[in-house]
Amino acid sequence: MKKIKLMIIGAHPDDCDICAGGTAMKVLEAGGEVCFLSVSNGDHGHQVHTCEELAARRFNETQAVGKKYGIDYRVLDIHDCHIEATVENRVKVTAAIRNYSPDIIFTHRPCDYHVDHRNTAQLVLDSAYLLAVPLFCPEAPAMKKTPVILHMQDNFVKPYPFEPTVAVDTTDYQAEKMEMLSMQESQFIEWLPWIDGYADEVPADHEGQIDMIYKHWGIRDFNNANKYRDFLVWKYGEEKGNAIKHAEFFEICEYGTVISKEELNEIFD
Repeated sequence: MKKIKLMIIGAHPDDCDICAGGTAMKVLEAGGEVCFLSVSNGDHGHQVHTCEELAARRFNETQAVGKKYGIDYRVLDIHDCHIEATVENRVKVTAAIRNYSPDIIFTHRPCDYHVDHRNTAQLVLDSAYLLAVPLFCPEAPAMKKTPVILHMQDNFVKPYPFEPTVAVDTTDYQAEKMEMLSMQESQFIEWLPWIDGYADEVPADHEGQIDMIYKHWGIRDFNNANKYRDFLVWKYGEEKGNAIKHAEFFEICEYGTVISKEELNEIFD
């Protein structure tokens, strides 16, 4: 793993953790830097809290994750379920990227079930060229080089399915990722079990909660490792590639700086 400055841009607090928490831990262990940027404040995803209460709680949860794992966790002041690909929001996202100045960006794909995810992806893509345009968003210094942009994995197939460009073996970081998710209690212990219909499965003890989170969320990294097993074998060789239990995958976006599949996988080795 090379030492890089990675920015992961999700629509909501916890999107970055879900889609790339293991890779983030690997980057940090290699001496790199990681920023999680939530484009919304996540203030609509709860069955009991008011919007104001939830925004404050979710911000505190993100900061606890950031403090524990050494992640710069940032949250923009846009309401949950209200992210739009407007010029105003384009300026906010452009400024956020410029102010962190990453080497590589991860974000959603523009085809996704959640309008906030789609519009977050669109905002990042709309900002890609503008990052180097000095007269746009002049309050944040323009970047001299556009970052590499990668999309995070999903299972949607229309208009086109995800095709991995980068694989990251995250087996050794799965425990930290599950702990990271458990710290976002308002979501993984309360809201998501309620909205997805398994609230009666939530255990009272922390170990049981971790097991539940793995069953509903962590298992995705196991399933994806099996789904893209041939890619893991291509990258890591037959013996290691077949032994990997958990992995995260990313797809190159041509709007950012484009480097080869081989170069990308060497960075995330």
